[in-house]
Amino acid sequence: MLPLSRQAEHAHALVQQHALFAYYFKRQTKSQRSVASLYGKSLGTFNTWTKRLETNLEAGRKTVHNPFKKFHKEQREWIMQYYDKNPLTFVDEGCAAFGNYWKKTISPTQLWRILNEAGYT
Repeated sequence: MLPLSRQAEHAHALVQQHALFAYYFKRQTKSQRSVASLYGKSLGTFNTWTKRLETNLEAGRKTVHNPFKKFHKEQREWIMQYYDKNPLTFVDEGCAAFGNYWKKTISPTQLWRILNEAGYT
């Protein structure tokens, strides 16, 4: 049974591909509204998918090219140097030290990703 209220969630890339296939290749029987409701998406969302496909010739969300966009190279290097000097530091302590030095907040997840990308375990 379907839930009464839908929460906004990103559609999986396969859902987008199937919905667009149903719209473009079964067009004689399906309207945009019927395909969108069939896949549980709003008409506006489906319109966005079709526009993106027609302009960029690609379906799906935009890929992120730089996961460290928020933090500069110097800041990432500072994190690695800090953990080289203090190898037993917990992640939350590293976040606090980063905030004190750079006057900028960093989440434990972001710090962990930077360390993991640099090869730290």
